[in-house]
Amino acid sequence: MRRVYSDKHMVKKAAKFHMFINFALRIKNLQFGGRPLECWVPAQFTSSWEAYTEMYCWAQNTYWVPIEQVLSS
Repeated sequence: MRRVYSDKHMVKKAAKFHMFINFALRIKNLQFGGRPLECWVPAQFTSSWEAYTEMYCWAQNTYWVPIEQVLSS
């Protein structure tokens, strides 16, 4: 027996799909194209101090591992 879907069902399904894609693209753009991290800074910070602080916060927890170093599993 074949299922018959109404037009409302197909429209709802398409709307959900497009909403998901739109949400995923917005998140991707925020992470890779926008400001991925926003730190709370004191009110007296100027915009340049705020930008520096946010870049420092973003890079603070990153680290570098030499290519020759063997990582334990």
